[in-house]
Amino acid sequence: YPLEIRLGGYHMATGEFLKAAEAFQAALVRRPNDLKALQGYQGALLKMERRLDAATIQKQIDSVTGG
Repeated sequence: YPLEIRLGGYHMATGEFLKAAEAFQAALVRRPNDLKALQGYQGALLKMERRLDAATIQKQIDSVTGG
């Protein structure tokens, strides 16, 4: 899963937000509550203007962090 997170970060940096979202999702399949993967996925969703989906991910982030 670290490879998927790094790949997601690369795609975010190159502006390929859909590919980034897919990479972060792949990481979340392996570790559903991984904070870096959740935050990366949320960031990609926001860049794609999918705010409702990003809000859903924020709830999961809050449950993981206790926030």
